[in-house]
Amino acid sequence: MIKNIYGAKFRELRKQQNITLTKAAKGITSKSTLSLWENGKDNLSFNQVLELLKHIHTQPIEFIENIISSDLLSLSEKIHLAYVASDTVTLHRYVIKKRELSKKHPQNNDIFLEYCFTCMFYQDLSSDNIFTKYDKIRLTNILTNISEWNYKNIFYFGNTLGLLDPENINRLCSSLITYSINEKLYHQRWYDEVLAAILNSISILVRRNYLLAEKLLDRFDQ
Repeated sequence: MIKNIYGAKFRELRKQQNITLTKAAKGITSKSTLSLWENGKDNLSFNQVLELLKHIHTQPIEFIENIISSDLLSLSEKIHLAYVASDTVTLHRYVIKKRELSKKHPQNNDIFLEYCFTCMFYQDLSSDNIFTKYDKIRLTNILTNISEWNYKNIFYFGNTLGLLDPENINRLCSSLITYSINEKLYHQRWYDEVLAAILNSISILVRRNYLLAEKLLDRFDQ
C-alpha cells in the first residue's frame, strides 16, 4: 500500500496540469477513491499509484523526490556549504533558528528533523553539545519507527544519523541495506542518497564501535 502522505502531492501535480479527477482515475480506480486518497483518507496500491502517475505525465522518482520541500533541499545545500567551509558561526545560526521554530511547533516532526539535521553538522565541527538528551530520545523514536524507506526517510536518516547511538545506527543502516538490495535502485539520485547514508554510518561506527562497523561492512560487501 502507498501511504496517503503522497495523496496531497499527487493532487497538486494533477491540478497544475488541469487534469480532472475523472481523467486521472480512468481505468485505474474510481473518482471517489482517488479523491479520498488525495485528501489522506484512503490508501492505494503501489501499482495503482504508478499507473496514476502515467496519467499526469510524472515519473515515479520525480513524484517521490517532490515530497521533500524545496525549502529543505535549499537548507541542505546551505548547511553542506557551511560545513565544508568549517563555518561554525553560520551553522550555529541555523541551529538556533530551527530550534526556536521547533519549540513553536512541538508536534511537527519535519521541523524537528530539520533542527536535528543542523545540529549534526554543527556538532561535528564544534565542541558545543547543543543536542539534548530529550532531543536524542525523540529523534531515536522517530527514526526507529520508520515503516518504509521512502526518499524522505532516507534523506532524514542520512542527515541525522550522527546523533544516534551506535546500536541504532547499525540497526537502521542494516534495514536500509536490505531495502536497497531488495529494491534494486536504478535512479542515480536515489542511489546516491542511500550510498551516502550507508557510508556515513560505517564512518561513524568505525570511530564509535568498530565491531558494529565491521558487521556493516560485511553486509555492504554482499
